[in-house]
Amino acid sequence: MVAGKYTPHGPRASALLALLGSALAAPRATSQEAARPPFCTRGAPAPACGTFLVIETEVGSRSRGGRGELDLSWQAGLLANRGRSAVGATGYVAVDLDVRADRPVLNTRFGVLPRYRRWSGRGAALDLSTGPVVELRPNVPATLLVSTDVAVGWPDDIALSGRFDVSAANRPAWFIGVRLGADQVTEGLEAQGIGLLVWGIIRLTTK
Repeated sequence: MVAGKYTPHGPRASALLALLGSALAAPRATSQEAARPPFCTRGAPAPACGTFLVIETEVGSRSRGGRGELDLSWQAGLLANRGRSAVGATGYVAVDLDVRADRPVLNTRFGVLPRYRRWSGRGAALDLSTGPVVELRPNVPATLLVSTDVAVGWPDDIALSGRFDVSAANRPAWFIGVRLGADQVTEGLEAQGIGLLVWGIIRLTTK
């Protein structure tokens, strides 16, 4: 006599199958969560980061028609890694200052700049950005610019940067300076604050 194969049925069978399904699904879900690149507050190539925060401050000289002006700017946004590259966008605000003028703030600009980053070795990178920027100047209607910039260095520390602004109604403007990333942004803001304080003291003592 051959014993028949036992097949579980009823409430106990349903509970057993449910437990078995949960046990099989749990490792798969855990592995998927472990494989998902994390969000980072400091930029790094994949797989260390999937999406990361960009916070930068920049200082340098901007020239339109020969006369240079002190340029201060700030950017903040998000980038997402795609292999050895990253894409995203940043919000951009900048001011041009002339320490010799009675009204030191000459121009103000703001806009959104799509950005492409190409990672190289040891955390260094090349950043390229271009996008629309609105420029406000005293006694002049608001002007729409196309701003293109490039930066080479260590983006969360320090990088050399250059920018070219063009518009239909004005001469092009050139910028060259230093960009400080998230690891140095506090020092950069302190340096900008000290610079403005020194300017104020000079203005008071030379009146």
